[in-house]
Amino acid sequence: DGDAVGPAKNRDRAVPDWIDFDTLFDGNPVICSTLLARREELLTAGGFDEDPALVATEDYDLWLRLAARAPIRYLAEPLAYYRRHGQGLSANTRFLRGGDRILDKWQDERGSDDEFARRIRRRRAGVRLDHAWDLMQAPGRESEARKWIREAQQLAFSWKGLRMWLKSHLRPTPAR
Repeated sequence: DGDAVGPAKNRDRAVPDWIDFDTLFDGNPVICSTLLARREELLTAGGFDEDPALVATEDYDLWLRLAARAPIRYLAEPLAYYRRHGQGLSANTRFLRGGDRILDKWQDERGSDDEFARRIRRRRAGVRLDHAWDLMQAPGRESEARKWIREAQQLAFSWKGLRMWLKSHLRPTPAR
């Protein structure tokens, strides 16, 4: 029913002991309820941005600003449990739009850097592929997933996107 606690968020990926901006920019391994930081550092970084467009992503926005100042220490132990289900914020387009808003902010800050602009396109594509993957887990949402895969591939082609596109077409259709 989706209410069970799933596997550890970072179980299948190696996360370094120290997370710098570049590592964090490529993907967020930090769960909001597990971060411990000095108040002064949070305030210096600007705290949580209350922009409504950042709903579900305001933590990632803050982590990036913290990591831009100094690397974040990562402790590879499960410190909290959280429940994932289809109605969660990360399972919908608000998460995707919040991610886009964060990338817009960094693009504004580093706009003249061509390599960083390419990284932003790859990150936007990756967020869309993550969203498409979530949609593909729900029966009957393959065409919606393909829309996001197509958008991701237009931003930055990847073999992962191509594999997902193929997989979205190869799912068996339910018998009637």
